[in-house]
Amino acid sequence: MRRDHQFAHSVFNRNAFNVSRVMPLLPVAFFCWMLYVPAAARPAAVPGQADFPLALKTRWTNHLHQEMGEGVHFGPLMSKFAKGNSMDISVVTEVVGSDLINGEKYMRRETRMQGTLWQMEWLRQTASGLLLGKSSDTEMGQEVPMEPPEKLLNSTLKAGESWDWKPSDGSALMQVKVVGPADLTVPAGTFHTTMVSYDATIATEGVPITIRQTSWFTSGVGYVKQDTETRLGEHLLSHVVITLEKFEPAQ
Repeated sequence: MRRDHQFAHSVFNRNAFNVSRVMPLLPVAFFCWMLYVPAAARPAAVPGQADFPLALKTRWTNHLHQEMGEGVHFGPLMSKFAKGNSMDISVVTEVVGSDLINGEKYMRRETRMQGTLWQMEWLRQTASGLLLGKSSDTEMGQEVPMEPPEKLLNSTLKAGESWDWKPSDGSALMQVKVVGPADLTVPAGTFHTTMVSYDATIATEGVPITIRQTSWFTSGVGYVKQDTETRLGEHLLSHVVITLEKFEPAQ
């Protein structure tokens, strides 16, 4: 059994690039903002629409809980805050600027762990929905362009809607489905959300890596909660739960 666990760790490391390009939002966009913002200033959530706030200085604080499967270990940054095979920490994400990707303007969000840059992502709101153009993981030292851009949220978000995304090299497949409305309570408060499921399969040399993520999205706020499991066959590689602690809209 121990050799199997070592094999899982080895395969996960060799395919970390593809994992990050398929599910880059595992930790990012994952966040008592209702107590922080006066009632008159709160953005009105629009059910069934994907209004993801991307104005400069929009800020999310999230609680990150992560557990690693047997034989799989945290990277150098996260290992500083881990206790055994699990970790609980607050992470801060902020919209800090914009960049052009293939001639289109994308807003850049940075996520920091105890002040240290951890991840970046480039998002763009379009008439068809929310697109991810690129992501960067400093833990793995990789910048990952999305070719074609990955649609994370549809513009209408009606229950039962679904779509697929596949990178141009055909190495993975992500299937997205809008499950439907759900009220959810997290540390930041109670939100009326839309539940969205993301199921990804990544080809490896043997048993494929599967990623199952359930996300709860609120228009005008972003992701309120994300729950993600990554497996190599039946072997658990990691389980991540990210919940919103505080949301600070741009002033």
